[in-house]
Order: sequence, then structure tokens, then C-alpha cells
Amino acid sequence: MAEPVRHVDQTGSDSTVSVVIPTIGRPSLRRAVQSALGQTRPPHEVLVVFDGQARDHAARWRDRWPDAPVRIVVADGGGPTATRTAGVRAATGTLIGFLDDDDEWLPTKLAEQVTRHDALCAEIAYPVVIAQCVDVDEEGRVLFVPKPVTGVHPLGDRLFRRTSVRQRTALGGSSAILAPRELLLAEPLNPAINLHEDWEWLLRADRRADVRVTVVERPLLRYLLNRPGTSAGSPGKGWWESVAFGRSADLSPRALGDFLITVSAPIAAARGSRRDAWSIAALAVREGRPGLPAVSMFLLLMTTPARFRWAAAALLQRLRHRGDPGSQP
Repeated sequence: MAEPVRHVDQTGSDSTVSVVIPTIGRPSLRRAVQSALGQTRPPHEVLVVFDGQARDHAARWRDRWPDAPVRIVVADGGGPTATRTAGVRAATGTLIGFLDDDDEWLPTKLAEQVTRHDALCAEIAYPVVIAQCVDVDEEGRVLFVPKPVTGVHPLGDRLFRRTSVRQRTALGGSSAILAPRELLLAEPLNPAINLHEDWEWLLRADRRADVRVTVVERPLLRYLLNRPGTSAGSPGKGWWESVAFGRSADLSPRALGDFLITVSAPIAAARGSRRDAWSIAALAVREGRPGLPAVSMFLLLMTTPARFRWAAAALLQRLRHRGDPGSQP
């Protein structure tokens, strides 16, 4: 596989980016690292941080990038939160860009996010920049390319509110986050959770008076959309942990209803607990106010086999968005 083209930063910005890639050593790690090194605005360093339980896999990756600013770090603890936190502590850049080892950044991600960050530094102490993503499946097929969202929305609504059956929040989890290292040290990821930990951190950070979370309303990464409940970070009965997160997140009724019915309930359904999925949907109606797009998505989920939904999504994407950024595998 060809090595990425290296670029020289000519922006004059004083910001330096440490890329933190938590990993258990999956083969997709090579593509993730290459996408970080291939940025039009190159990172200061790339930290490949092995989960403490996967430390035995670190040795075979140490010499993969001899001429690139890549460092191998082994976390003391296990799980994605502990692994990301180890990377933050080991980093030397002023900004942290998280990248999961099964996702890929598009070439201009850092350039666009750092530009947005630097523009806001005169207004707020800690700008946090997130971006939209292109959803892909395990075979690299594009399932969804988002459209920009207009208007001003509370962060919870921007993360979880559905505007159509097709339009997801399109914010690619931790791989979309660019944040000041100083903020991540002062307001660290919660070590007690390993599900929705990125959303929990964003909402918590956003409540600080010295933080502003802003969105680049265009896709800047390719996000592997795991089928609900199949993510490595999803615990055995993660749907109830997901529900607990939603109920404690101080969301608007619409955002809470949409979250429960399109995030928590699908985890239960994917793990074979359809009764719990229906129970969560009922809870969404009692405690929130899910919109018609979210309700329609849930009913589609419960009545159509997953293989048909995903195949149809990939086909519709090819027909509707030929030529869109990142729309080709």
C-alpha cells in the first residue's frame, strides 16, 4: 500500500495537533494512521495508543512508520476511555484530534478544523471543533453523505435530533473531535463510562463558560457505522446504559425522544432484545417528544431486516450522491 503524501503546513498557525488513535491492533489501524499523516495540514505527531489489555500487540507495530512522527504508547488501563486519556497525557501538541482505528480522516480535516479553532481563540478560551462524517459500512460502501444543518441549535439537539429518516446527526463520534489538550486535562473524559463517552464529554464541556463547541457543517471523515450494539465499546446490555446516559444528559424533550428511539432502542434490537427495544420506545414517548422522522426510523428498524436496510442505503447513496465528497470507497 502506498504511503501517504506528506504536506507542509503553510498557515502560520501556532497550533500543533497531536493525533490520538486508541487501538487494539486491528488491521484497519494502518489506514487510520495514513489518513492522519496524509493531511494537507500535517499533525505535529500521531500517537498510536494500545489498550492496556492489548499491549502484546504493540511490538509488531513499532517499526511500521520509521520516517513519520508516529509514537507507540501503551495505556495502563483497558477500554477506550482509558486509552484516549493515556494519549492525551502523552501528547505534546496544543490540540488533540481523536481518531478511532477503524475510521479515516479526509485530507482537509485538520486544516479546516484548526482554522475554525484559531478563528475563535480571540472570543473563547477553549474552542472545540467537531465535524460531519461520511458513513461507511464494513465493506467500505458509503451509506450516507450528510447535508449541512442551518441555524443555531443547542448542542444536544445538534447531536441527536433527527430531521429526516435519512438525515442522521452525522457527527462522527470521537473521530470528529478537535479539542485543546489543556481543556482535556482540566475536564477529562469520564473514566467510569465506556459507552457514549465522547457525547458525554462534549455535553459536559459545552456547559463550561470558557468552552464553545462548534461544528464544521461538511463531512471531513469516513466513519465506520457499526450496526447498533456491535461496537467494541458497547457492553452486554448497553442499551440500558445508553438510556441512563440520555436521561441524565439534560436534553430537550425532542432530543431525548429522538436519542432514545434512534440510539438506545436500536442497540437492544440489534442484540435480540426486541421487547426492551419496544420498552425504550415507549419510554421515549413518555419522557421525551420524538419527532416523526425518528419514529419512522424506529418502525423501519423493527420491521425490515438489517441486511436489506443497509443494502438499500448503499444503493440509494450511489444513485443520489454521485460525486459528493468522500462518496466513493
